[in-house]
Amino acid sequence: MVTSARLFRKASSPARPRAWLARASLLVLVGMLTACGFTMRGATPLPFDSMYLMGLSDNTRFGGDVARALRAASPNTQLVSDRKKAQATLIAVSQSRAQRETSLNPQGRVEEYELRVQYTFRLIDARGNLLLPDTTFTDTRDMPYDDNVVQAKQGETETLYRDMEKALVSRLMRRLTAPDVAEAFEIARNSPEDNSLPVAPPLPEPSEEPAQPSVWTNPRLDSSPANRR
Repeated sequence: MVTSARLFRKASSPARPRAWLARASLLVLVGMLTACGFTMRGATPLPFDSMYLMGLSDNTRFGGDVARALRAASPNTQLVSDRKKAQATLIAVSQSRAQRETSLNPQGRVEEYELRVQYTFRLIDARGNLLLPDTTFTDTRDMPYDDNVVQAKQGETETLYRDMEKALVSRLMRRLTAPDVAEAFEIARNSPEDNSLPVAPPLPEPSEEPAQPSVWTNPRLDSSPANRR
């Protein structure tokens, strides 16, 4: 029995160095890829060291979601409160919720609504050069409606709007971290002051910016034929 145990240990001992060598090789490979600029899937840092959010307040759920998503996608990019200290500014041009009737019953009352959210944004650098022109994202959901359970439908409406807002945040992150944004930023940064790059309209002074933008106001649900246009 002792001889068998010794033979087993001798036979299995080479596996340990091989396993260690495999792990070491993997670490070296990851280090080489990182040095070459390769990033793991899911790591999509922004090309800016600092960023200012204009028209997106942390006091709103959507603004807070955008700020958290930016920090998660690009931890090294600092979100600053002073626009003059930012390498890039994300501007909320417009944002809205809307609804329209898509189905009526024989009595002319609403049976289904289409809910819609829309967000338009623009991205500029510190000199006002356009990195992304006005870009609009829209998302829709269909919602069956029953005026016998209005309160429940109002809650369902808010849930659907929130889901759509989260989808818009994901699309926004994918757009901001796309390769062409980094390329536009590098071109603008290396261009002289009197370049021919597209320039955004002048921004208002910080004191003129809205402190609390009115966004995501829910339209009123009403299936009554008398209240429909």
